[in-house]
Amino acid sequence: MSLIVVLAGIAFYQIDHSIVYMIMGMIVGGFVAFLFINFIIYKNIREVFNGFRQFGIFIVAASIIITVFSFDIFGIDKYIPAASNVGSVEIDNRYFYTFRYYMYDDDFVNTSGGTRRNDNFSNAVITDTETIELINNIMKTAMKSTVKFTSDHYLHGSPSNILNGAEIKYNLKNGGTVYKKIPWNIGFDDDPDAIEYKMLVDTLFADKNYKKMMYAPITDEKFMADLLSGQTVINSINIYNYTDWDTFYNSGLIASRFPELLSKLNEDILSEDFIMEFNQTHWIEIIVNKRMQDGITETHVFNITLNENFRNTLKFLEEFAE
Repeated sequence: MSLIVVLAGIAFYQIDHSIVYMIMGMIVGGFVAFLFINFIIYKNIREVFNGFRQFGIFIVAASIIITVFSFDIFGIDKYIPAASNVGSVEIDNRYFYTFRYYMYDDDFVNTSGGTRRNDNFSNAVITDTETIELINNIMKTAMKSTVKFTSDHYLHGSPSNILNGAEIKYNLKNGGTVYKKIPWNIGFDDDPDAIEYKMLVDTLFADKNYKKMMYAPITDEKFMADLLSGQTVINSINIYNYTDWDTFYNSGLIASRFPELLSKLNEDILSEDFIMEFNQTHWIEIIVNKRMQDGITETHVFNITLNENFRNTLKFLEEFAE
């Protein structure tokens, strides 16, 4: 009978996505199931209400538990650790399409058993307290979101929407971890909340520590220095111009000056006036092969979308336009 109660609650919840409808569904579904089961057991219409008291207690208890968790009465969902108690923050935003890095080795190519990283660089974290406080404020504002919003208040199509669905991991100074997730649907009944959320996200996109994490390992000096040391070969650099498809680049010459390209990318990304935007003018694919001491060759792939904020990088690429 418990399964029927749950299914009935879910079915009623779909009517208006309301906890009230869910509880009504549980009561109706449970009551019908209760009568039906009693009739099967006792085969007497007079006995169908036998045990109704116990059934009522069960429904009330279940409703209370669901209400407590749904309205977060104990504040579990709303809890965000204070920035002063956080050692570092990791953000997994797999829908940040302007940059992708992954690595695979010989085993992956030959047997599909090698290690491959498709999302964020595993060592990329934020430790700056002010940036962590900014992330906390974004989380707090996102919690004001309601599904009952109008199209005028919905942030769909805004750059702020790109942060939706991002998973945030707080590494606490006491050794603990707290996981939070920005909701997929962000919408507000009040304009001030929508304006505040967009302002906070735009501020985060311009934050140096956040940009450094999102573009890692390009922005990780030690990692890139180690990658380019030893038996390293720039396998290829492919550049696509979205504004002029007839423009081609001398990729071989660019590869020979890869440290300069890397320097220009970092100069742009970490500049104060660089803001993460999602329009695009160029796309660069960089493939680097590195021979390891154990004989295995690692292949590192960087996919970078450029826009007008990459001023120094675009100026550098102009030298190689054919």
